[in-house]
Amino acid sequence: MAEKNFRRKIFLIKRGLQFRYMFSVVMIMLISALIVGWSIYYSIWSKIADPASFQYAELDTIWTNVNMLLFIRVPILVVFVSLFSLILSHKIAGPVYRFEQSSKKIANGDLSLRIKLRQGDELTELADIFNKMTENLETFVVKDREVIEKVIGIINQVPMTLKQDEIDEEEKERIILELTEVVTELKELTYAFKVSQDKIQ
Repeated sequence: MAEKNFRRKIFLIKRGLQFRYMFSVVMIMLISALIVGWSIYYSIWSKIADPASFQYAELDTIWTNVNMLLFIRVPILVVFVSLFSLILSHKIAGPVYRFEQSSKKIANGDLSLRIKLRQGDELTELADIFNKMTENLETFVVKDREVIEKVIGIINQVPMTLKQDEIDEEEKERIILELTEVVTELKELTYAFKVSQDKIQ
């Protein structure tokens, strides 16, 4: 059966984050529009405000002045908006890059790694969850190692016990009990994780 195409139905998922960025984008657009609008309005209005001194022959000069003004101000606005966009996007791009690099290191086995974001960066909640996840994985691995050490300790005792001429039933039961306890502990550790096979069963 073919998978259904995923269609997003809810657009406001992280309201605080989304509203902050919407507000920033709208504000920069409004400021740009006001600067351009005021430049055009002021340039034209200052020339035609006094009908007594205004002559239609001056319209060509007025439009040339307006165009020259826009030719200077629009590139400055583009540079300003570009810098603002760069700073704004860096608050998300910086943490995303850090997540990518940290994920690669964790995938290679470094569970001691924790993500630290700078003040003012976005995705701090995600960083906290990510760090908690890594911390939990590290705890599982440490417990796993402890259980493995117990297994190795018991296995090391078995040859010495087998070399004895007679092994009493109590000693056998003790070894079996210890191994059973360790295997049960190991099973509890590994079955705490949900794997893709669990979904198939």
